[in-house]
Amino acid sequence: MKFLEHLFRKKKSMPQLKDMKLGKRPPVIDPRTLKLARYLDHSKLPPLVPEVSWVTKVPIWPMMLNDQLGDCVAAAAGHAVEQWTTYADSKAIVPTDQQILKTYEDVGGYVPGNPATDNGMDMLTYLKYWRGTGVGGHKIGAFVGVNPQSMAEVMQAIRLFGNCYIGLALPLTAQSQNGYWAMASNWTQDPNAAPGSWGGHCVLVAAASQTGGSTVITWGQRWKMSWNFMHNYCDEAYAMLSPDWLTSRGMSPVGDGLPGFNAAQLQADLAAVASA
Repeated sequence: MKFLEHLFRKKKSMPQLKDMKLGKRPPVIDPRTLKLARYLDHSKLPPLVPEVSWVTKVPIWPMMLNDQLGDCVAAAAGHAVEQWTTYADSKAIVPTDQQILKTYEDVGGYVPGNPATDNGMDMLTYLKYWRGTGVGGHKIGAFVGVNPQSMAEVMQAIRLFGNCYIGLALPLTAQSQNGYWAMASNWTQDPNAAPGSWGGHCVLVAAASQTGGSTVITWGQRWKMSWNFMHNYCDEAYAMLSPDWLTSRGMSPVGDGLPGFNAAQLQADLAAVASA
């Protein structure tokens, strides 16, 4: 019912970009964070295809309060749950605004009605919360760091796990690029092109093309982003392993058993980290 409400709710006009909420805090570095590259066997991975996409079946992406609050880290997580459940069994589960808000209160310390507490969240703390507590009852089993400088690794993460959860240190120049983020023509000289000059933002990358950049979900919309923009402004990226990405038959929508991904080694490493 909530999903139908999203479908038929009158769409609000989007504020100007400069007025949109961000909310990703600077990256938190934890040397224990596992890296996707360790678990990719390139001798078994299928050749990199021109395009990977897990976006077209989702008819609408709710705002999830990110037009009112700096909860982008939670909103992107909500979009991931929606996407996974749409593709796994074609039964979309869309976390409610109240469920998203609850995670912002728990992780970010936000107190409803107190703007002084609307200070965003860091992605790593949120990922650990997502794994341990869940988002609207949906937990991830694990997460691994992805190298945002590697187009191939980002595309493999999307192919295998449906998406890539990334943080951007957005420049002020991005405020004039509604719907498509690319490098400003004079970015080396323009102080407004400096990473983070606007602020930190978290988005979900749900599709990517070798020649056409990526498709991200932000502020309830699909946006395009060039690879150069990602390489220059993405300061953290993760792939999440979620039970929501499995169909009722226990298979992922990839349908090929995830060749080239060493799940057994990941499980062993997770156990080692947990016991350390």
